Amino acid sequence: MDIRKIETYSYQLFPKGKLGSKAVNAPFRQGALLRITFSNGKAGYSDCFPWPELGDVPLATQLCFLKEGKLTTLTERSLEFAKIDAEARSEGKSLFKDAVFPQNHFLVTDYRLLDEGRLKALSEDGFSLLKVKVGSQPIQEAEKIKELFPLLKELSIQLRLDFNSSLTPEQVEEFLELLGPASLQIDFIEDPTGYHPEVWKSLQEKWNIRLAIDRIDPEQISQLDPTSFSVLVVKPAIQDWKKMASIAKQMGVSLVVTSYLDHPIGQLYATWVAVQLHADPHIQLEPCGLISQIAYEPNAFSVLLATKKNRLELPLDLGIGFSSVLEGLKWEEL
Repeated sequence: MDIRKIETYSYQLFPKGKLGSKAVNAPFRQGALLRITFSNGKAGYSDCFPWPELGDVPLATQLCFLKEGKLTTLTERSLEFAKIDAEARSEGKSLFKDAVFPQNHFLVTDYRLLDEGRLKALSEDGFSLLKVKVGSQPIQEAEKIKELFPLLKELSIQLRLDFNSSLTPEQVEEFLELLGPASLQIDFIEDPTGYHPEVWKSLQEKWNIRLAIDRIDPEQISQLDPTSFSVLVVKPAIQDWKKMASIAKQMGVSLVVTSYLDHPIGQLYATWVAVQLHADPHIQLEPCGLISQIAYEPNAFSVLLATKKNRLELPLDLGIGFSSVLEGLKWEEL
C-alpha cells in the first residue's frame, strides 16, 4: 500500500429510540475513523464501520487486517475515500463546492411508528418517499399499510419496503395479495427474497411492482437479469460505485445511493458519490438514502449536518469536512 502511517479513532454510535427519543439500554455500534498519511505526505480521513450481522468481519479484525496490509471490501473503500479527501485537503478545496445534492427518502426502522401525525409531519418536511424496514411481521405490516393507504394517497407519500431477503416467494405473493389497492403507494420493494432472476422477473410482471436489489456479491453480477429488477441500490462504503454505475447504465436500470448507516464521515462520502452520479446525464439517479445521521443520538459531527426539504445541508470545509472536530480527536497509530 502507498501509505506512510495509519491512525485510528474509535467511536460509538447510539441508536435512537421510538420516535427519535433516546433508546433505553440500546446496544451501541462501534466503528473507527481513519487518518491515513500517504507516502507523498498528504493525509485524509475516512470511516470503517462494519456490520458483522450482514457479513462484514468485526471491527478489530478489520483494523488488524489493515495493519497487515490486507484489505476487506470495507477498508478498500476507506482507503479510496481517504485518498480523495487527502488530495482535496492538500489543494485547499471542499469536495462539495458547487455540489447539487440529490433528494432523499426518510428512513423508518419500525413500521409501527407510522401514524397520522408522523406522516403529516414528514410531508411538511418535504418527504414524499419513506423507506420502511419490514419483514419480521409481514401480515401485520401489510395491514398497517392498508390502514394508512388513504392518508398516504392524500399526502402523495410512497413507500420503499426493504425486506432484507427475509421472505419466500410465496410470502411475497401473500403480502402483495393482502395489500390490494394499497400497493399503488409502493415505490419499490427492496430484496423481497434472495435474488433469483426468474422469481424476481415473475414478481415484477405479475404484480406490476418494481423490485430493487441491494448489496450485490461480485459472484452475483454475472447472474443479473435487467428484466428481473428496476433499481440498483449502491452503498459506496462497501461497493465500487463506479462499477455499479456502469452496470446500471448497461442494464438500463436506475440507481439509489444510500449510506451504510455509518458515521457522518462515511455518510458524507456516500453523499459525495451521489453528487457525482447526480451530475452524470447518463445515470438515472432516484431519490437517495443519505440522511442517516437522524438514526443515532447526536454527536460532534452530526450536529453540523442539517436537512432542508429532503436534502442534506452541510457547511463547506476542506475535503470531506469536519476539520476542526477531526483535528481535536486523540488519534492512535495503528
